[in-house]
Amino acid sequence: MLVREITPQARAAFESAGMWQNKAFFQYVDEAAQRNPDKLALADQFHRLSYAEVVALSKALAAFLIQAGVKPGDAVSVQAPNSVLLPLVHIAVSRVQGVYVPMHEAWRETEVHHLLATSQAKIVFGVRECHGFEHYKMIEGLSGLEDLEQIVPLVHGAEGLDLVPGRDIPPDEVDQLLEAVPLDSDAARHTMISSGTTAMPKISEMSDNGYIALLLGAYVRRCGMSSDDIVVGLAPAATGATGYVFPVVAPLMLGATSILLDPWLADNALNLLEQEGATCAVAVPTQLVQMLDSPLAKTVDLTPLRFITNGGAPLAEVKAREIEAAFGCQVHTMYGTTDAGVPLMMPLDLADPGSRVSSVGTVAEGMELILTDAVGQQVAPGQVGEILWRGAQSYLGYRNDEANTTKVFDENGWYHSGDLGSIDSTGFIRIVGRTKDMIIRGGQNIFPGEIEEILSHSDQVAAVAVVGVPDDVMGERACACVTLKDPNRSFTFENMIQLLDAAKVAKFKRPEFLEILESFPESAGGKIQKAELAKLVQKRDQERK
Repeated sequence: MLVREITPQARAAFESAGMWQNKAFFQYVDEAAQRNPDKLALADQFHRLSYAEVVALSKALAAFLIQAGVKPGDAVSVQAPNSVLLPLVHIAVSRVQGVYVPMHEAWRETEVHHLLATSQAKIVFGVRECHGFEHYKMIEGLSGLEDLEQIVPLVHGAEGLDLVPGRDIPPDEVDQLLEAVPLDSDAARHTMISSGTTAMPKISEMSDNGYIALLLGAYVRRCGMSSDDIVVGLAPAATGATGYVFPVVAPLMLGATSILLDPWLADNALNLLEQEGATCAVAVPTQLVQMLDSPLAKTVDLTPLRFITNGGAPLAEVKAREIEAAFGCQVHTMYGTTDAGVPLMMPLDLADPGSRVSSVGTVAEGMELILTDAVGQQVAPGQVGEILWRGAQSYLGYRNDEANTTKVFDENGWYHSGDLGSIDSTGFIRIVGRTKDMIIRGGQNIFPGEIEEILSHSDQVAAVAVVGVPDDVMGERACACVTLKDPNRSFTFENMIQLLDAAKVAKFKRPEFLEILESFPESAGGKIQKAELAKLVQKRDQERK
């Protein structure tokens, strides 16, 4: 169901502008294969696949899904690293008109169980071993997932594609199975995974038309990507968001080449960009800063590189300028959320490069955006307001989560971001803060509530508050502030880590600092004043340096 009912007039406008094309994701891949079957479509550290191979493998996977009982609208999940396995599963799910639900490789039992239960996934693919962890075995150990019917192993390695299920199904039978699938470009088909105020991941749904509007209608127009491009994905791809849709889905829709990096290291990234002759890349700010600081940045030849899309977190203006100078390319900045799309994108054909690195762009094609004050009234240019948007990207809300959907989407379809910005006289918008207390560490979201809840279970902790500490490389790092029930009993950093490990949350959510305080600053109403607490923590951090 659409968050806001699309009127016939709006649909006609979206279609006439080319924002909505009423096609499925897989159809763009098939068309690219028909035009140039032998062209390199996808690559990772183990595999290099032509468009013809991508079509054949994804068709086999799709036939397997149909034989396994997957019907249009059923959720199919996958947990894997940056690998060709992700788009192969995704294209297969598109062919059967299921709902693609990716899961980050760093998530463990807590997050994975929540996502599989919330999505009501019918089938989940999990890699057997990756970076020293057996994801498939972990998923096998989960219980209480009533909708889950099958767990399918995948191999992240050189032999992995030989083990893809469905390859033994005769091609004519594959085609017969797929011909019977009805297409609906307005229904939920794709998801991006984010975290919300509950601190558990949420599943944001999109239709094919929404995907088309985001990628072909807005992103491709703004950055000028074409079928000639070689696009390298550096950011994590397995949440279906920044590190996936822009460096993987957009190139596949165009018939370009998409190459995924794994594992992440700054030198690995720089070497891959040079070796592949990359013309475009997608990264989060933390990665860009680490690449800039690498000695290899001074010797690598990135002459073909036209732009790097930056998303997921703010990138300091000074760093953006340094990156452009060091790599000889433009920094392409966007602003949005995994919950509701990307309403602001930077045009790369700017006469004034200053605006390109000092703002997050202008309103993207097909989108409406307003800034409002605390009582919901629009603010004048130059004034600060909360950023609200809606439009052709047409996010459908959170899967099986009406309560959280209605918290951020109002009755008129406006998404309330909680972020604060201002717009200048030329239409460029700058982000000045946020109303939420979310911590963004290296492009990954940490919500204090989850960590606070876990640490509060300690019999030594009287009160706990988690705040962000600014960091030049990671953007922010989390600090846990604790008051003790008994000052004579110690609570150490190691104690904190043990509690978090026992709760089996992802490692990136761990606070990297611990402050033991006698008391917290509080408001007259008895609430902890996190802004004041953050200032105190930042002061102590500076004193330690």
